[in-house]
Amino acid sequence: MDDFSKNAAWGLLGLARRAGMLEQGVASTRQALRQGRAKLVWMANDGSGAQKAKIVKLLRHKSIPSVTFGTCADLGSIFGSDSVAAVAVTNPGMASQMLARLPGESGLLSPGNLAEVGK
Repeated sequence: MDDFSKNAAWGLLGLARRAGMLEQGVASTRQALRQGRAKLVWMANDGSGAQKAKIVKLLRHKSIPSVTFGTCADLGSIFGSDSVAAVAVTNPGMASQMLARLPGESGLLSPGNLAEVGK
């Protein structure tokens, strides 16, 4: 992924965080999924396989896209913390904007094809 695409993706995540449109961490992401508030799920490439599996298990029963993109440190930097393995976008408009701008190699998973957690 080129630097422009990566910066655009992180810029949208930062904007969503400032607007209160994100849930941070695996537990909050799972809760947003269970409550029907998650419109897009982001998982870090280097996140725990066990934690990703918990999210993927919930995604199998939902029509919510998921993306594996960046590292735990990358996602953590959006929130000013060391490490974040997963984020749920709760605003449908912001989720659509992010999906439209994600580069092809972001590891996008369609709701019907969740056999693999990503790259």
